[in-house]
Order: sequence, then C-alpha cells, then structure tokens
Amino acid sequence: MKTYTKREMAHIFNVSPRTIEDDVKFLGIEPQLGDRNMNLYDQNDFNLIEQMRAHLENKLNTRE
Repeated sequence: MKTYTKREMAHIFNVSPRTIEDDVKFLGIEPQLGDRNMNLYDQNDFNLIEQMRAHLENKLNTRE
C-alpha cells in the first residue's frame, strides 16, 4: 500500500506542510512510524485529507 509524508501531500495539494499538519490534527489521524522515524500516512489517510482539501476549496467552508 502506498504511503505519503506530509511534504508529499503538501506538494500534491499545493499547500504548506503546516496546513496538512492542521488537517491531520483536526481529523484525528495517527501516522505510522516509518524508516528514519518519518511519519507516514496510508491511502485511507490520504483520502480523508483529500476530502478535507476539496471541502476547503470553497472559501465559505471551514474545518468545523
């Protein structure tokens, strides 16, 4: 299964890694610990963040 780092997801969604970190905290996602102690996110986590990013594309929507 494909895994992603915050930096990879930030690049894919054209946002900062900090924005991805805020999404992860809000969604309550627990990363997996990978090689070199990197936080990795699986495809399910990616899909949740993708939905959050799509929701927030509308400027009137918030994380809440």
